[in-house]
Amino acid sequence: MFHGRGPSCAQLPLAQGLITVLMHIDSAPVQELFQPGVIRGLVRKVGLQRSANRIRRENGGLAAYNHSMWGEEGRYELQTPDVKLAQGMWQVPEQFECAILHLHRALASTRELRSVCVGTWSGWTDVVLAALLRRISPSAHHATFDIVDHVSPCIKELMSRYGIKQVKHGWYGGKESWNDLGITSWDGTWPANFTTPVLDFCLIDGGHTHHLAHRDYKTLRTACRVIAFHDIVNVRVGLQHVPRLWQELISPGELYAPEFAAHNCTQQPQGSDGQLMGIGLLMHKEDILINRP
Repeated sequence: MFHGRGPSCAQLPLAQGLITVLMHIDSAPVQELFQPGVIRGLVRKVGLQRSANRIRRENGGLAAYNHSMWGEEGRYELQTPDVKLAQGMWQVPEQFECAILHLHRALASTRELRSVCVGTWSGWTDVVLAALLRRISPSAHHATFDIVDHVSPCIKELMSRYGIKQVKHGWYGGKESWNDLGITSWDGTWPANFTTPVLDFCLIDGGHTHHLAHRDYKTLRTACRVIAFHDIVNVRVGLQHVPRLWQELISPGELYAPEFAAHNCTQQPQGSDGQLMGIGLLMHKEDILINRP
């Protein structure tokens, strides 16, 4: 937790919404923070990463929203001078809130929670996620993996404040990966075959091909109580990739995962094409209380 701005973030005006939101997450009463409508509002206050993607009128795009991929949420884009700059959250606010509320119901605990993200990108989502997980469990620990470092000095500073471990190589599910997470019970098999989960939450948002996303899932399947996939309806990654894998995991067939209960967070903004991002959660039936009040 922190109260104030570090030197790197003070030089990044677009991060001031993020700073304000993190301070609110740290201090707000838990019963208020996880009320419907609150987290989506916080994501909007942080700001969304600017996108050059436009939706044609025949696909649902609206001139009122400048045909933005974000639809009505486009008003919350951060006005970065370069659209290629990785600043802002790459999340649909309602979808992110939906996923967090599922996690709050499933994982609320006083014990230590461990989480990992495969695919750091800008790190903005990691920082907000880690702050929220600390309110679910005060002793939560988060790590994030990526093969390329796109994280700005400001976000690195915030990661340090929240104890986030940034791993600057990809997630491969072998010795180097488990060691980086401090997991000592891995028996050397690939994919890993843990008898009980050793991680509470795993977000798969790295390589978006069917092959790479499935590989990450195989390495984490027995390790995680809750596995989330980003982009489960996203036409922009290719419907034959993550969206197809998600359907294969939740439908009877060769890849079906019967040990998990599936939840879809696919709310779409008005003026989007109806195929924007989407978060899917697989929740281990035996290790969490899915319907806990």
